[in-house]
Amino acid sequence: MDKRVLWEGGFDIRSALYRMPAGMVTQQHQHDEWVQVMVIEGEMKVEPVGRDAVHVRDGGVYVLEPGDSHTETAVADSLVFITQLDEHPKYLRATAKEAPGELGL
Repeated sequence: MDKRVLWEGGFDIRSALYRMPAGMVTQQHQHDEWVQVMVIEGEMKVEPVGRDAVHVRDGGVYVLEPGDSHTETAVADSLVFITQLDEHPKYLRATAKEAPGELGL
């Protein structure tokens, strides 16, 4: 998965683009704060624990509430734009030197 950070460290918000290859599945996880995901291209399947899976395609948006345990699967090669309340602002600022990767943008 390639990542390109667009905004980090101001107003306790961060946003990034992620390119996810078809078939990639995230481990079940949750966030302490809200997360908004826009599928720019491709298709994602979101599976919140205890609720039905949702398929989100090009231009679609999904929001995960704080504490929602979930997995996400790239059904097709996908480019997603994620905006979230920064869960660990001090830690992230200290480690923001990581290489962003190539997104082919």
